[in-house]
Amino acid sequence: MKILIAKYFHFSKHFILFVSLLLSLGAFCQPWQKVKETVGVSREEYDWYGYSVSVSGKYAIVGSMGDDGMPFAGDTHYDAGGSVYFLEKQGSNWNQTQNITPFDLDTSKQFGHSVAIDSNLAIVGAPWDSFDASGGPSGAMFGGSAYIYKRNLSGVWTLMQKITPSIQGNAYNFGFSVSISKSGYALVANTVGNVFVFKNVSNVWSQTQILSNLLTTSIDMDDSLAIVGVSTQSTDSVGAFAMTNAGAAYVYQLIGTNWVQKDKLSAYDRSANDNFGVAVAIDKSGYAVVGSFAEDEDELGTNTISGAGSAYIFKRNGNGTFDQIQKLVAFDRMNGAQFGASVSIDNTTCVISSPYNTKDDNGIIAPISGSIYMFDKTSNNNFVFTQKKSGLASGGPNLVTDISERTIVVGDLANSYDENGLNPLQDAGKAYVFEKCYFQNNLSANICYGDSIMIGNSYKKTSGIYSSHYASMIGCDSIITVNLTVNSVDTSVTVNQLTLTANETGALYQWLDCNNNYSTLVGYNNPTFTVTTNGNFAVEIKKNGCTDTSLCYNISTVGLIQKHDFKNIKVSPNPTEGIVNIDLGISYKNIHVIVYDVFGKIIVSKTFTNTTAFGFELDSASGFYNLEISIDNSPPNYLKLIKE
Repeated sequence: MKILIAKYFHFSKHFILFVSLLLSLGAFCQPWQKVKETVGVSREEYDWYGYSVSVSGKYAIVGSMGDDGMPFAGDTHYDAGGSVYFLEKQGSNWNQTQNITPFDLDTSKQFGHSVAIDSNLAIVGAPWDSFDASGGPSGAMFGGSAYIYKRNLSGVWTLMQKITPSIQGNAYNFGFSVSISKSGYALVANTVGNVFVFKNVSNVWSQTQILSNLLTTSIDMDDSLAIVGVSTQSTDSVGAFAMTNAGAAYVYQLIGTNWVQKDKLSAYDRSANDNFGVAVAIDKSGYAVVGSFAEDEDELGTNTISGAGSAYIFKRNGNGTFDQIQKLVAFDRMNGAQFGASVSIDNTTCVISSPYNTKDDNGIIAPISGSIYMFDKTSNNNFVFTQKKSGLASGGPNLVTDISERTIVVGDLANSYDENGLNPLQDAGKAYVFEKCYFQNNLSANICYGDSIMIGNSYKKTSGIYSSHYASMIGCDSIITVNLTVNSVDTSVTVNQLTLTANETGALYQWLDCNNNYSTLVGYNNPTFTVTTNGNFAVEIKKNGCTDTSLCYNISTVGLIQKHDFKNIKVSPNPTEGIVNIDLGISYKNIHVIVYDVFGKIIVSKTFTNTTAFGFELDSASGFYNLEISIDNSPPNYLKLIKE
């Protein structure tokens, strides 16, 4: 991929920065590239590393709920006690930074069954935990729990709190699905119909709300929006037309301190046993995606293929409810592929998994299984297929995904090989990190004051650093950063009787005759110009690639004989706010006073007789004026007058 930057074109004092993305033979690249394969540090069979994944910016978390762990003295193993791994992007590489087990690790806790991360907060579900928040027996076998972690200033993830719900019972499996927001809210679902809301106040997490009657399959939250998938729901969005396991999803919005249901979503082509809601994701931009992995029809509701799967895109409208805008299916649909088993969305990109798809990236049958499909949002708010990544599952029941900005993390719990494709261990698990490739271009641009330049989709006219993202549907994106400098030219001129001086320094100068259509005065190229003929004059100034022209200045005193001594004439105040007082020192019979502006226009014309001192009002705009005093029909005297 090559990035070519064309020249700037000037049109009506606007410039456009043209960015051309040219594809040449051999330069094509797919937007999403696999950059990391990661496995557990102490791999064992049935660790199920990658059973759950979540990513936020440069941080990710991977659940390994089957990990036995050896956290205490000796070789004690806790079968399926579980652990999680934190990943961090350091420089250009994704590295494992921590492997965490719970402080009260026990057999079959399955810590890491569900995970979520947002900024410096993370939550881990342990739905088969039988201990309470302090680590002692809870009295509810497999009642479940969740653990909340925070990344400190040293980059270490530490436990903030273990949480348990107010409603607890045997096999309630609190922690079956979890979500967390950097705004200080956590959602935790059990398997008996409740979603519990916890809020962080002064680093203490407390239960504040229960969302009931939700046999939850999955949940997601982003900022003030949350979505709960219930794949076993039978009724549609208005609570009618029951169909067994057709599925539904519920959207909630944080209003004040309460999460309020805003909508119930169902598919427009719903059928029994579609399991709509088996996977859900929502983005604060107002888009939601719901997976329906057992659905049979294509996007037109035809071409039935059993269990091919689908996903549905919803967009929030002006009323705060959500409209279905699109149905997504795989371009290479096949029987039992379960497209929609996992879904994720981040504003402009939607990712759908299909764990049992056995076709390669081009849709050709191959000895592989497990794929993810990327869909990018277009300018008309539709999501179009852009890329497929195949061979990511090992025939296992789960292929989970999450996306944040330009990073996708995929978990394959049933993968048996290490990051090098060696050392097979049954269902040890693996996770993949994909990044959207992009070209970074840093440019500099200069424009003149009063002009503007289009960067991205808007005009800029002030100095600064601006970035613009140019998305590509068929190759790598480009990020253009422009360091914009706005140059200005000082066009002010100082007038001293017959001499005009440009105040800008270090420039090129050309004096002009305003009375002759701004024609150039040949040879007058210095900052200072002494006028030899009455008229109106301006100066054109060039500096730093910018050209600007001053106002025209009137000179009308060339050749006039000044008879009277200016030392005897007193003008006050000068500068003046309006009243001008003149004292001639001696009395004269006839006195005529004229005030001109810089363009030679007469502003004041007064006659006084037999007086030494007199005054008048200068009722005009602030600026410089020429004061002409004629005494007893003699040639006039000239003084500079300043109006504030």
